[in-house]
Amino acid sequence: MKLVESVLVPVFIGVIASGATIYVNESNRQEQENVETTLRYLLSYKEDWKLRSFGAIKQYFGNAYTDEELKKHLIAAGALQFPDNEKPGEYWWGLTSKNLDRLK
Repeated sequence: MKLVESVLVPVFIGVIASGATIYVNESNRQEQENVETTLRYLLSYKEDWKLRSFGAIKQYFGNAYTDEELKKHLIAAGALQFPDNEKPGEYWWGLTSKNLDRLK
């Protein structure tokens, strides 16, 4: 009986741990997909709005993400940053597909 218990308990714990890991990974993937979909929508909302400031984008997410995390999501969503000619060090963000004319 002890042999069966010594085999079944670790197997049971392994199955539970694997299930929890899969659930967490799927939740993270779904969250990332939702953020990227939202960003694509924001950046393609109006045809004549090709670019948005980072501040305008960030206001929709509050403090849910750090600036670096949000920038990674923007890039994953297909956005690029373009320098603001009037404010050195500031950038505008836009979808690559809507800003092909800006790419050199």
